[in-house]
Amino acid sequence: MTFRDILKEKISQAAREYAGNLVVPGFSVEVPENEEYGDYATNAALMLAKPLGRPPMEIAGNLVKTLADERWEVSVAAPGFLNFTLTDAVLIGALKDVFEAGGAWGTSNVGEGKTVMVEYFQLNIAKWPHIGHLRSAVIGDALKRIFLSQGYHAVS
Repeated sequence: MTFRDILKEKISQAAREYAGNLVVPGFSVEVPENEEYGDYATNAALMLAKPLGRPPMEIAGNLVKTLADERWEVSVAAPGFLNFTLTDAVLIGALKDVFEAGGAWGTSNVGEGKTVMVEYFQLNIAKWPHIGHLRSAVIGDALKRIFLSQGYHAVS
């Protein structure tokens, strides 16, 4: 489960508590373009404003109390965004997980053994290769490795 998934679940729970089991209509949790707004931001308070008939900043202020957690700091930004900044301990823990997993980090079995075919440059002794062929070979090999790491049977 990713931090985004954890945040979405926590935000949904907090919104249900605040709004009396009202489902938050179509809110998002995104990585903000500006680093000043933290690691993640959500528009949940803005999405709740109309159904609840309350100002988004008021809703965001109330949600902050419920969303307090030792893994992140929560702040409110106008017009009603909630910004989450992950603590150093969380980031260090994530890096430890990456190092401990080694080469297996990021792999999955999402492909479930399905076959994919990746066609790319293979050296032809009848003509001289050039830089364009090398580019094609590098991209094709990278795609094949990505598919293999995700549980696909990749054929080239």
